[in-house]
Amino acid sequence: MIEHDGSLSRNDIALGDNHSFNRTIFNTVSAFFTKDVISIKTAAQARRARLTAARAANPAFNFTAREDQFSQFETALYLGVFGKGTEGNAKTKWVEVMFCEYFLSLFINIESAWSLGCLLWV
Repeated sequence: MIEHDGSLSRNDIALGDNHSFNRTIFNTVSAFFTKDVISIKTAAQARRARLTAARAANPAFNFTAREDQFSQFETALYLGVFGKGTEGNAKTKWVEVMFCEYFLSLFINIESAWSLGCLLWV
């Protein structure tokens, strides 16, 4: 998990829970993902819109050059892993699974492990 204000899938720390997947926030991002693949341009538009919304909602919004780099890396990461390297074009379904299902299930598994007094390394 990469933490910074303006996350694509989580709330800002100043607004409460910043570690759990937030479907409402991700819906505002994924609303840009209207095709089978996500282009670099579309990913940039979604990221820009999310940052604009986070700035408007969070009076304590903190987004330094370092956070900007992390945010760009976050976007480049899913484009590169689920797309074609520097071309982008990440498969939309795979990106949605990563954000909505994989991270959620990983978090649930970690939470369950902690409640049992152990941590399962996955």
